Amino acid sequence: MSVLLIVSKVDRITAQFSVRERRSRRVMSAKCIYISAINHVVRFNMGSKFMKNLASVVGLALLAAASLTACASQPAGPSIAHVTTDKFSKVVSINGVSLSDTPFGGIGKKWYLRSWVDKDTKAVTHQLYVWVNYVGDWKFYQSASDDTAQPLAFTSIARDVSDCSGGKVCILSETFGLDIPDSKLRATADKGFQVKIMAKTGEWIVLSIIPEQIQKQLTGVDQANALISGVPPVAPPAVPTPYKS
Repeated sequence: MSVLLIVSKVDRITAQFSVRERRSRRVMSAKCIYISAINHVVRFNMGSKFMKNLASVVGLALLAAASLTACASQPAGPSIAHVTTDKFSKVVSINGVSLSDTPFGGIGKKWYLRSWVDKDTKAVTHQLYVWVNYVGDWKFYQSASDDTAQPLAFTSIARDVSDCSGGKVCILSETFGLDIPDSKLRATADKGFQVKIMAKTGEWIVLSIIPEQIQKQLTGVDQANALISGVPPVAPPAVPTPYKS
């Protein structure tokens, strides 16, 4: 596998996405993770004629350095929590401020809070939405706890395979949610907190939920409650008038 082949493959993958998707951080992270697969390519080809070609090795090193710079400069997430609903929904949804981390050769991560306020009871539920991607074998994230050792309900949402390189290196992604008590958010609004997420393989990741994320999420909840209070009750369906000739 040559350097040009690797670059061509990355470009071909991203070309499959729409313009809007290519602008998103999700696709950018996927491209960064794919380029980080160079490390795996090097391992799989160690001792081969390809690895004995010094020019190819230098080319890979330059490509890796360039990709590191590109991955480190991803745009920031939204600066406010977005409150949405319509007359067809029984809840008001709040999607919060997102953070991301894409270490070169490591696990790409994106996470944000999302909440739902029931229009009838005003009961609120919160979830930390997490998306990770990486190369290699499935990790199967399956449990989590907060920084006070309290377990958090874990919901697996999706697992996807983005692309494979000759059947050796695949870009894998996992999406999952962690239930966060309302009391936890309000108690940590000024200092934030961390969660540890465990995989079936024994590996783990630690994510920080910063004060800005929490404060803007709670502001979104207040906006949702105000929106609910200002929404008129839904009128019952009208009874058809009997037809008269």
